[in-house]
Amino acid sequence: MKKTIIIRTFNHAKVLSDLLEAVRLQTGFTTSDEIIIADFGSTDGTLYLAEYFHCKLFDVRQLKDNPVAALNWASAESTGDILVFLDPLSIPSSKTWLKTLIDPIADNVCEYSYGRLLPSALTSFSHRQYLEAKLPAQSQIPQYGQYCHNANTAILKSTWERYRFDESLPALESIQMAKDIRQAGGAVAYVAEAGAYDLTTEDFYTLLKRFREEGVALQSIYPDIHFSLADFAFYWFLASNNDIREAVKHSCLHNNLYQILSSRLAQYLGILLGAKVHEKKSLGKKDNFLSPKKSQKN
Repeated sequence: MKKTIIIRTFNHAKVLSDLLEAVRLQTGFTTSDEIIIADFGSTDGTLYLAEYFHCKLFDVRQLKDNPVAALNWASAESTGDILVFLDPLSIPSSKTWLKTLIDPIADNVCEYSYGRLLPSALTSFSHRQYLEAKLPAQSQIPQYGQYCHNANTAILKSTWERYRFDESLPALESIQMAKDIRQAGGAVAYVAEAGAYDLTTEDFYTLLKRFREEGVALQSIYPDIHFSLADFAFYWFLASNNDIREAVKHSCLHNNLYQILSSRLAQYLGILLGAKVHEKKSLGKKDNFLSPKKSQKN
């Protein structure tokens, strides 16, 4: 089966050479396979590297504010039977990463698979705990839940064509896809052995923005989930306490206490703010539909 690797980039020249070299050296990556770079307007050496490694390069800067739309656009341009989505900050951990990731799809066990994200030297303490909780060392093929991410993922193109990623979501489009597939009777697989090193580094405000977007998306995907101020306080305390206890075990609390408290604050405050954004939109729609006053036309 022909494979298409899709990578969305924006000024990722510092890591892109290592990433593309790792992809090219993969077991099972053949001359008939392709790499698509969907670029949001890079001004560093990203475009040069894409050409050097003979990637198909597409300028999608007009979609910078909607990266999910860019993912769909690149998928539509692909010629592979299996689409593989790889974040530019996710470096395959072995030469068998690609084969291991797509094997459950090739063997008709599932339609959508995702691999583990491994902590790197750049990974903060709290993010390390987050990765270990969400992406454990044990595979689940197929998995029972609907969690998924698009940083290290593969899907049948025919399945993508059937559902496509929801462009109304600012984040978590992979979870919506997994939910759609599961509800239709299909299967999703978590392949822990298909690992990629996570080079992500995020400051407080970047984390806050990311989790705010995830909060908005979460409420759209699971409207029965409500996240209140009390929930924020409870989960921030719970997660911070767990991280602190782990840091004590590893004798590194002194160097990580501020990072633990601030990153967990950004995480749950972001989700709370995202939930409030969705709540306001829902109230506006409800008021427009139910109010006895004349509705405002767009």
